[in-house]
Amino acid sequence: MLNKLVEIDHKCFRQFKWGALPELSRFNLFYGWNGTGKTTLSNLLVDLSQKSPIEIGKVVFRIDNVNVQGDQLGQDSQTIPRIRVFNQRYVESSIFSRFDKLDHIVFFGEKTVEHEQQRKAAVDEQAKRREEYKELSPKKTKAERELDAYKQEQAQAIKTLLRTAGQDKYTNYNKSHFETRCDRFNPEVDVVLGDDERAALVASIRTDIRPTLPTQTSANPVSNSLLETIRLILAASPTNVAIEKLKNDSQLAGWVGEGLQLHQHRDAKTCLFCENPVGDDRIKRLEQHFDDSFRVLSQQLADSLQSMLRLRNSADDFKPYQASSVYPQLVAQLNALNLVLETRKTEFLKGLQAVESSLKAKQSNIFTASEVPPELSDLLAKGEGFSDAANRIQALLAEHNRITTDFNAQIGQAKAKLESDLIASSVAINTEKKEISKSTAESLDKCVARGRELSEIIKKLDEALTETATPAEDLNQDLALYLGHTELTLTHHGNGYSITRGNAEAIDLSEGEKTAFALLYFLKSLEDHRGKLEETIVVIDDPVSSLDASALFTAFGFIKERTEKAKQIIVLTHDFSFFSLVKGWFQHDPVCKTQSHYYSLTSSMSPDGKCATVTVMDRLLKDFASEYQYLFHLVKNGATAEGKELADLYGLPNVGRRLLEHFIAFKFPGGHGKEELIGRMNKLELDSKTLALLNRFLNIHSHGDGIASSEHDLNLLAETPKVMQAILEVMRKEDKEHVERLEALLHG
Repeated sequence: MLNKLVEIDHKCFRQFKWGALPELSRFNLFYGWNGTGKTTLSNLLVDLSQKSPIEIGKVVFRIDNVNVQGDQLGQDSQTIPRIRVFNQRYVESSIFSRFDKLDHIVFFGEKTVEHEQQRKAAVDEQAKRREEYKELSPKKTKAERELDAYKQEQAQAIKTLLRTAGQDKYTNYNKSHFETRCDRFNPEVDVVLGDDERAALVASIRTDIRPTLPTQTSANPVSNSLLETIRLILAASPTNVAIEKLKNDSQLAGWVGEGLQLHQHRDAKTCLFCENPVGDDRIKRLEQHFDDSFRVLSQQLADSLQSMLRLRNSADDFKPYQASSVYPQLVAQLNALNLVLETRKTEFLKGLQAVESSLKAKQSNIFTASEVPPELSDLLAKGEGFSDAANRIQALLAEHNRITTDFNAQIGQAKAKLESDLIASSVAINTEKKEISKSTAESLDKCVARGRELSEIIKKLDEALTETATPAEDLNQDLALYLGHTELTLTHHGNGYSITRGNAEAIDLSEGEKTAFALLYFLKSLEDHRGKLEETIVVIDDPVSSLDASALFTAFGFIKERTEKAKQIIVLTHDFSFFSLVKGWFQHDPVCKTQSHYYSLTSSMSPDGKCATVTVMDRLLKDFASEYQYLFHLVKNGATAEGKELADLYGLPNVGRRLLEHFIAFKFPGGHGKEELIGRMNKLELDSKTLALLNRFLNIHSHGDGIASSEHDLNLLAETPKVMQAILEVMRKEDKEHVERLEALLHG
């Protein structure tokens, strides 16, 4: 659903923002006179329906709660609902004429116009395809010759490089072998070699056999049990009764512990240092401090540190393997593996050092639980990475030994790798030339096939133009109801309709008749093509131009009947009678009245020119039963508009004139109403200037809903409040009771 037009800076809408206006509902009615932006608004919705980028200014739509930029319409990522718009632009596009043997045929309906235009496009394309064929045929021959020459050249290069003593597939290598090998190209296997590796492989196919090398498999030096032991040691503390002073001073504790062992060994009763007596209580407390749990934990710390030392010494023993011992084609790989081994070794040693530091810190403060260093958790993986790097070198040595064991097969593999190198170097060019040859041939084939297809398209379009035409009998019934007469009739004629007026061909249709034809087709098209009505947003802009009251009511009946099930309806009009009919529908239909919103389109003058805007419809306009009552309301307000900006008074002269015209038609029916009212005004006690302004109002030719250029005169605008007051005075003099009843209606 279309929620709103968030922002419009386009033509007569100048920096308009929807702001706090209520969002569009399912049923929406816009009312505004000509010149207030209706056409601009409906044309923007046409662009939205056609996903046509809006290049002038800035327009932002909000659809299903997502903003859509007007200048980005047509992008694949956007989801635009089905929208059908009836406005003057639709009328112009749905009446299409083509002269064929001077037989005037009228095609109407957006769909059939599109088909007729497609038919012309197909004929034009046929001519282009003929020219395209003349261009593509020699290109195809040239591309095939260039591809064949390139395949021969590359096959000879491979044969020259890989042919050796004895017989193998490279002895008679030709362009067919090259083409087959290119077709089997695998970018993960067939890669361009570096200069060093290529030189080594070339040397390997001419090298002598080498001796085998010893190999061994390395296991991960780190075990889970070791890591778990260290984790428990760091978290543990002795279960003895600790002496606080010794607990906090590791050096003193060490000295006292050694002294206690010496005294126990000699069974001394006095201090061996100061010869003072040592009480049994003192000895007992020292023995409790240095009990078995202390000694066990101390020994575990010493053992764990010894394990760390062994791991470090074992890692240090791994040295890079000498590259000169292996075959030349393995040298680059061995050098790379040596670098990996050194990196993994450094990482492993760094982890060992961190764990060793934590153990030493625990040894210095044995009574306090230590935090487990993060490196301990990574040590198993680092040990695995280190052993994996060592084993990969051993695997390469095994590859060396396999070459020795199956030397001839290994030479064949080296040749295959060199062939892959040459294929990888040339496959892109070969593919490009092959694609050029293929695409040129395909384009030529498509050109021929398209020519045949276009002939069928033209034939089917002609048939479709006939098949998609709505039966003339149905349209004639609708036309008679709409126009109120049967003077105009439709007869199916060839690919369209022949329109007759009486018994003669009707060549020149009035604007009202064109609108009638277009509207009927538009409404009928909602029923039978382009999707479901329940999923369609229907926009109708002033469909009642040049219609009398009877035809207007009939048009409304058609619109109501054939759009009421639409997903969303937006009606724009300047005609108050049509406005009243739609308003009555929206206000009284049980489905519509809870889902309807009403808006006004107005315009004012700004330094940049006319400025259109959308507002919530005035409550009085929404509630008034006639335009006459609403005009009276505007004139009444305008009479008290002294001191306002001229831009705020824009349009009031037209309002005043229209009110007077309604009043004249009411008070003085017939052809001389104006003259009679002017005569009466001359007898009123009005100053000459005001009387002249009123005369000017009445003498201006009625411009319907337009605003005449003379009404833009700034002097006239400045006098607008006074003129509005004079209009009310004239009406009050002529029919005081009538004016009082209108005023009571405003306040009621």
